[in-house]
Amino acid sequence: MEKIVLKGRCANPGKTEGYALISHEPIDFTFAFGVIYKPCHELSMKIVSSKVLVFPNGCGTTIGEYILYLMKRFGLAPKAIINNSAYPITVQGAIISNIPMVYNLDRDPLEIIETGDLIRVNADEGIVEVTKRK
Repeated sequence: MEKIVLKGRCANPGKTEGYALISHEPIDFTFAFGVIYKPCHELSMKIVSSKVLVFPNGCGTTIGEYILYLMKRFGLAPKAIINNSAYPITVQGAIISNIPMVYNLDRDPLEIIETGDLIRVNADEGIVEVTKRK
């Protein structure tokens, strides 16, 4: 199996692994509670819980950080977040929810990672290890 290692910056520390769920569109967590409920979003009605969520950046209002916190509290949050750029609301949500988050990787994760790839995140060191699905 092909493995790729990406290096980025830590927005919130932690280590985890899980399967990737990719969005090429920003995510506004005001439309999520374990599932993306925004009708025109590419992940509409997709389950984000227990996934390593990879998307370009966050968007939306400050309520998004609290929605992310509630998702974590009820076991519905992603295992980790990987972004191209760190949107402050998403970073704050990851911090208060204790979700590992990495951003600004040395290669665009949206060009490398595909939905279903196994991802190991060591946000403490900003390392993302991708094991390509077959």
